[in-house]
Amino acid sequence: MGVFELNEITNWEHEHNIIAQRITDVGSYLQTMIEESDSGITYIGRGVRGLATSSDGWLLTKITEAGSTTTIQKAIGVWDNRSTVTYG
Repeated sequence: MGVFELNEITNWEHEHNIIAQRITDVGSYLQTMIEESDSGITYIGRGVRGLATSSDGWLLTKITEAGSTTTIQKAIGVWDNRSTVTYG
């Protein structure tokens, strides 16, 4: 195949007469873990499907709610160690 112009690719993905566009689910190969606590801390973990919770490689998000302030921090680590991981 040769090099294609951007408008050629756009025309392939979007048929103007039909007014429809292809949608792809990009999260289909990921699993999500969520832990909410009464203390205002929520942990969210995203990892490839089949990744053990004891394995490194989880994208960890720590959401802390204190009064009217919400802090969101991220880290890469082990889901099972989410409360002791160093977040940035």
